[in-house]
Amino acid sequence: MNLYGSMLRFVLAALVLLTTPTRLQAQEKSPCQFGQVSVDDFRPTSYAVDTGAAAVYLADVGKASYNDRSGDLELEFTRYTRIHILHKNGYDEATFTIPLYSGNAGKPDVLNDLKAVTYNLENGRVVATKLDIKTIFTEKEDREWVVKKFSMPAVKEGSIVEVSYTRSGYVDRTPPSWDFQGSCPRIWSGYTVSIPQWYGFVFLRQGYYDVDYDSKERVANFAFNYTPTGAHEAHRGIASVSVTDHFFSARNLPGLRDESFTTTLRNHLCRVEFQLASVHYPNSDEHRILSTWPQMQEELFRDATFGAPLMEDNVFLEDVIKQLTAKAPNDTEKAKAIYRWVQQHMTCTGYSGMYMEAPGLRHVFTSGRGTGADINLLLVAMLRKAGLEAWPLILSTRAHGKTYEEYPLHRRFDYVTAWVQADGREYNLDGSRGHLGFGHLPLYLYNGHARLMSPEAPARYFNADTLHENLVTAVRMNVAANGNVKGTYTEQEGYYRSLHLRDDVASQGQDAFRQRLARILGNDATVSNLQLINLDSIDAPVAENFDFEWEHNGDGSRLYLHPIVGQVQVRNPFTAMERRYPVEMSYMDNETYIASILIPPGYVVEGVPAPANITLPDGAATFRYQLRQDGNLVQVRVMLNFNRAVFSPEEYEGLRRFFDLIVNKEAELLVLRKQS
Repeated sequence: MNLYGSMLRFVLAALVLLTTPTRLQAQEKSPCQFGQVSVDDFRPTSYAVDTGAAAVYLADVGKASYNDRSGDLELEFTRYTRIHILHKNGYDEATFTIPLYSGNAGKPDVLNDLKAVTYNLENGRVVATKLDIKTIFTEKEDREWVVKKFSMPAVKEGSIVEVSYTRSGYVDRTPPSWDFQGSCPRIWSGYTVSIPQWYGFVFLRQGYYDVDYDSKERVANFAFNYTPTGAHEAHRGIASVSVTDHFFSARNLPGLRDESFTTTLRNHLCRVEFQLASVHYPNSDEHRILSTWPQMQEELFRDATFGAPLMEDNVFLEDVIKQLTAKAPNDTEKAKAIYRWVQQHMTCTGYSGMYMEAPGLRHVFTSGRGTGADINLLLVAMLRKAGLEAWPLILSTRAHGKTYEEYPLHRRFDYVTAWVQADGREYNLDGSRGHLGFGHLPLYLYNGHARLMSPEAPARYFNADTLHENLVTAVRMNVAANGNVKGTYTEQEGYYRSLHLRDDVASQGQDAFRQRLARILGNDATVSNLQLINLDSIDAPVAENFDFEWEHNGDGSRLYLHPIVGQVQVRNPFTAMERRYPVEMSYMDNETYIASILIPPGYVVEGVPAPANITLPDGAATFRYQLRQDGNLVQVRVMLNFNRAVFSPEEYEGLRRFFDLIVNKEAELLVLRKQS
């Protein structure tokens, strides 16, 4: 089942919906008004939509419209929110952030009419505490945006908080996106967007719940400045234009909780967002905004913080490139030498998007420091300087969310890596990660659709369903007559487990890693003679070899042993009874565990775990547990294989029960009885 294909079809269906008349419920008014809080509003201690919720949005209401007050069309966005804080775990909902444009493209956004009040019930009456504007502070989010941030005063269990504000935008005239869902339930959420016919928008919708929609047309007059085609001076005019009011509303939507194996909830929230596609003012030609992918590539290669530096000669790279490639027998070895040099000589200062923050590539090269984008764009420049075909590759991290393959939207991408072709093969490289092998990308970049920023801007795909991660564990245990256990442990890690291990050892050291192994084994085990094979060979998987021992676990007449050591599935990662969005694993996991247990003389096997063979529908995953005895030797073989990394919400219950069975089976003990 192509889950994301299904979601895309839902999005496209929503675009058709926006052009047809539908129900009128979306025009209902908000059930709450600012400042109208009564004693009765405090009575509920839980709400039917989610009786365990720590906070509930009673109303979340937005409106986006255009006006001519500044002599030009400006976008005005107003928002009103009322939240009932029920428990301490809901206090985070009383912290608010308001994004504002602050770039150099024009007049920055203006925040007006901010009102924020906390209400508490004290001695039978409602007490209001207003926000002190001095407690509002500003944080820079990126090169174009800041956020105003504040926490509500006097918040405690049972508080009701209200916030309303108006934001005026003069550069980005795209209505803000609207989330009908969040981490907490929403009783009522409504959004009105009024769009003059001069603006053509693409509406992008996602989610698993119904949102009521309606639209209504009216005529409005706007006075504004404009420059006719061929003219050199601005004119002042008044125009009557058809305006379409779009109404969206949803009721009683549950909160989405972040659960195991989730890329980001942003992919699954019920929401609507907008992309400006065209502008056609009176007496002017239509201006297309939503470009094609090749046009987006051309635009990015004119950008001084992205592609423009790659088109320069970059003579400062010549000497180091000659040194690195002088003895390389082919293009692949040239690329490897350059990649390793970047890894060894560059320090990554953070990951903040796909645009450079450094003043130029020379600065990155000479300082030896930069963001992930700085380093990877330098890597592209160095590969090109060596005569190789290399281009930037733009992606969206799993935490940032999915991209739309149909629409070239800059904001959907937040990461850039290097792509190179050498000796007829393509390689994707991330030089900002010191322990990442040649031709590998971090797991967080396996998020579906990406784009190669060559002139044709072809699509590239990085899906978790293409990654196989193998883990092979072999254990030998000798059980002494007194019940003490000594053994050897060998584990062949998969590539990404090896990457994680290298990062751990680099940051904490081998001794700390050895101590962690002992904790994983349990039983107050001690670990000795640890060997980490291929630890420094970043293109090869790591193998762990060590000895272990622990004291007996029994009652004198019986010994109790876990046949599985170190790799026990001690808990089910899926605790929720139901799940409304997909399970998204990082890769297809294939684990094999083999153990040989030598029983001491004078003991017999009294109880053994029964064999098990469990398979999900369509062979999506399989678990096998086998145990057999041959004299005083007990042999155990356990296999867990996944043939898919993504499971739909409809498959969740089966997957949860699958892991329940695994947890229960791997908790079973081997029981040895002392002969009388």
